[in-house]
Amino acid sequence: MKRIVEFDWLKLFALFLLIFVHSDLYFVYPEIIYPVQWFLLGCFFFVSGFLVFDTFQKCEGSIRIFWKSKFLSLYIPFAATAVFYFILQVAIGAAPADPLRLFSHVSLLNVFDGLNSVYNWGSLWFVPYLIAFMLIFCFTKKYFKNVKIQVLLFSIIWFCSILAWVYDTPMKLGQVFSQYFLVFMIGVWFNEFKMYERIMNFKAAYVAVPLFAIFLPSLSTLFTANNAADALTFFVYSHGRSIILSLSAILLVLLLLRKLVFPRNRFVELIAATSVVIYLMEPFCSYLLRSYIFGQTTVYFASGMEFYLYQILRITLLLVLVPLVVKAAKTTYQKRLSPLSPNFRFFNVLKNKFAKDWQPVADVKQ
Repeated sequence: MKRIVEFDWLKLFALFLLIFVHSDLYFVYPEIIYPVQWFLLGCFFFVSGFLVFDTFQKCEGSIRIFWKSKFLSLYIPFAATAVFYFILQVAIGAAPADPLRLFSHVSLLNVFDGLNSVYNWGSLWFVPYLIAFMLIFCFTKKYFKNVKIQVLLFSIIWFCSILAWVYDTPMKLGQVFSQYFLVFMIGVWFNEFKMYERIMNFKAAYVAVPLFAIFLPSLSTLFTANNAADALTFFVYSHGRSIILSLSAILLVLLLLRKLVFPRNRFVELIAATSVVIYLMEPFCSYLLRSYIFGQTTVYFASGMEFYLYQILRITLLLVLVPLVVKAAKTTYQKRLSPLSPNFRFFNVLKNKFAKDWQPVADVKQ
């Protein structure tokens, strides 16, 4: 598949916004930061859905091969980070040493709202929900070949996730599930049905701009929750509004990036490729800067020049140093496994010796 340059720049833009969202600005300017938050999360889920279709196709529709790759690239980094943060929080006295808290994180059971309300995983929730979306996509794509049935199933899953909140069932998923599940799936369909290139022209803006303008004002105060029907109407409206606004804003930004002809940049590609690592490392990097450089014990207060210096250092650390360290680590690992490396030659000799020693046995069995 041809690399879509504007996706890399969109990820960079979203990561840049994420750094500001994960700060005290969220509490100082909630009316600004909250819409920014759902936009950047929509960007990540949309692009992830778009790219996951290609990954599944490369795996030839094999769920086992697909999940083997995602286990190594997504789950292992997430689980390792969850364990590390658990140990860190216990060490600094920020959380009790409750093994159930760690288990709920590592097992991904915190996608259920009831459990997450007890053992909240804070800013680490994105990867588990992404894994859940991928799991639903894979099994539906594997066992239901008809596209109409697939769309129907995804719509039913989305609607049932809302009903679970309407009737307050113990097994209800977090509200972000119904907010971003369809955004993820629309990203998949944009790729599967070759829709992206067809709508990437400014005629699409004639649709996106009016939709964005119509749904930008919130009408949530007009709804009541006196009964199940009213609650259902409210959830469908609020989550549907979030989906429409997210997709409209994402489309407009992508159109702008293409119109401005942003060039392909290797460092931007590196940042996009390490976006999951940056996301997982952000709380720890911010903690180090906040605690040991600026002497703040909680979130950094949004006031004075020190706050902006703090943000500049976070941007430098997360968007420059972390990608470079990840790249250096991958390069070192690949060199060790290259055919010319001593480690590779050693294991290759062992493999050939093992095959030679067991060859006569194989001949006898034949």
